[in-house]
Amino acid sequence: MAQLKVKHNGKIIHDIVLNEKKSYLGGRKEDCDIPLLAEKTISREHFRLSFHQNQWVLEVLSRFGEVLFQNDKVQNLILDQSNIFHIPPYEFAFTRESPAQVGASFPSNEISSITDNGDFNEDRTFVGKLTQIPFIKVINNDDKSFQLLRLEGGDIWLAGRDPSSAIPIKDQRVSRRQFEIRKTEGIYGIIDLGSVNGTLVNGNNISTTEVTPLRSGDAITVLDNIFYFELHDPRFAERVQTVDYDKISRTLTESSSMSLPDSQSETYPMVDPSVYGKDPYAPSVEGEFPEVAPETLLSKLKEKKLRVVIGVLALLLVVGALMEGDPSSKSNSNHTDLKGNPNDPYNKLKKEQQIFIKQSFQLAQSYYDSDNSELCRAELSKIREVMPDYKKSYWGKDIGNLDQSAEQKIYLLSKQKEFEAKEKMMAEQEVKVQEIVALCKSKLNPQMTRDEFDSCISPSVTANPHHPLLVSLRVAFDQIEMTRTQKDLEKKEYQEQAEKLQYLFMLAEKTEKNGNFVEAIDAYRKVVSSKYVDPNALKPRAQRSISSLKSKMGVKTSSLISEAEKLVQAKKYKQAILNLRMARKVNPQGDEINDKIELYIKELRKEMKALWDEAVIEESFGKVMPDENNTGAVGKWKKIIDQDIPDGDFYQKAFIKLKKYGAN
Repeated sequence: MAQLKVKHNGKIIHDIVLNEKKSYLGGRKEDCDIPLLAEKTISREHFRLSFHQNQWVLEVLSRFGEVLFQNDKVQNLILDQSNIFHIPPYEFAFTRESPAQVGASFPSNEISSITDNGDFNEDRTFVGKLTQIPFIKVINNDDKSFQLLRLEGGDIWLAGRDPSSAIPIKDQRVSRRQFEIRKTEGIYGIIDLGSVNGTLVNGNNISTTEVTPLRSGDAITVLDNIFYFELHDPRFAERVQTVDYDKISRTLTESSSMSLPDSQSETYPMVDPSVYGKDPYAPSVEGEFPEVAPETLLSKLKEKKLRVVIGVLALLLVVGALMEGDPSSKSNSNHTDLKGNPNDPYNKLKKEQQIFIKQSFQLAQSYYDSDNSELCRAELSKIREVMPDYKKSYWGKDIGNLDQSAEQKIYLLSKQKEFEAKEKMMAEQEVKVQEIVALCKSKLNPQMTRDEFDSCISPSVTANPHHPLLVSLRVAFDQIEMTRTQKDLEKKEYQEQAEKLQYLFMLAEKTEKNGNFVEAIDAYRKVVSSKYVDPNALKPRAQRSISSLKSKMGVKTSSLISEAEKLVQAKKYKQAILNLRMARKVNPQGDEINDKIELYIKELRKEMKALWDEAVIEESFGKVMPDENNTGAVGKWKKIIDQDIPDGDFYQKAFIKLKKYGAN
């Protein structure tokens, strides 16, 4: 059942029991299911509350109005057992009973009892209130032992690497503040505190913004760290000791209204309740708990809890059956001796038929007493074949009661066999899961693929997908896969850097082949100063190439300067200047080369000026073209073109003159 209480300025104005088959509209419109007063923050149709897929869902319809949950604005909200949300100035308190609140956890803190007439009463009588204390069961690294931490002191318990945590996790991979367990109005929940690796409950990631409900027996995992949340009754042993089994037995004996359970119920053989007087979780010394193999303790705990239930059920059925069917339980004084009654069908039979019926009934009783109920019912069916309307024989025995008692014995026996078969199957599944997990754990390696892992564990997943060992193994493989992915990324990045450095080195080599020593040296320097990885030792090679180029530059520069000096001695200034310019290109930093070039250009200009002046005189006298006795002005201009540098002043002038006279 779900309920919604609406408060306005702290006063309850609506208390609504929610119907799962109906949706509820809230707002200031008059026909809303949850009418709200006209406020600036309230829309005409502000929100809708509906039941969908076994949960209540809040959907915000207003475009401008806000719905606040835990001080955050929300558009949609799945409501748990207990939630409070706000639309200022309204407060909405949602509560819902959960199936998990009935059974092992007992959130309602109440236990129903058996009434005087044997009926099960859920409201009238209570054995007492249960005080539940939360514990955290820490599964140790050997997967075979555990420790229990009792959560005390307040309603919030922190878990993480922080030494001051109520639930310390000694793992450097875990955040200092990993998750919190909170208790609100008797309901426990868990929330992740924005941790790096996240927190899982029963294999599912939990939210960092909303509290996830937490029930007794839920598994909490952080990487390969496993915890179990459990609620214990500290007075378990005391309560069991106070149960008056003799009184229950007397009550059941006095009851005659017990009936055979229907086919839907689970009934099991009776067990001795005296063996359940001790809480399996009770510490031998206060605050200390023994380390026990978790699978052993869990199986024993489940077995004891289950045997308590089936023992009570069996006690009810067997006592009722025996009281109805055991011939010794009813005195002959309650029946009339019909031996002389001519209306009794038995007296109408032939003598041999009467003997047959009496012998068959005695045989049926004997079979019943020796727990052979199938043969008992077979003998009783023979009696009905002879006398279908037979009720009681002259000695006052009731065939119907004996038949019903035999049927009840058969039913109990079949249920016992079913239970034993189920226990055997669960034990076999446990062994199977442990064997498969051990095998797959031995096969774990950095190269194992996801498909190989899934194929290996698939048989155990079919048997028990949420087994703690399987959950732990999944976490281990996820860590391997994550590490492998990280290494693949690092390898790819390493390869890309190596290829980039190889490309820079190739450009430097190409520049060197083109004879441009200066640019080649700069290119090699880029290789040396690069931050890229160098698996092929290209940076040392580049440094050697720089040294080699500098040496070559020195040799070639010296050679060009020496040759230029020889050309100057031969008055070949043009070729000397070109050689020096080539030397300057090889070594741009040579100031001595620049000085020599300027000096030789001056000498060359003097000679070219003299030729130019002679050509001008020849042109003024009309001796432009050459003849037998004189080269004329054209001959001198051609000589300037041959001896002057292309960027010389007289070279350009001579070129223009030759073009003017068509002699070029």
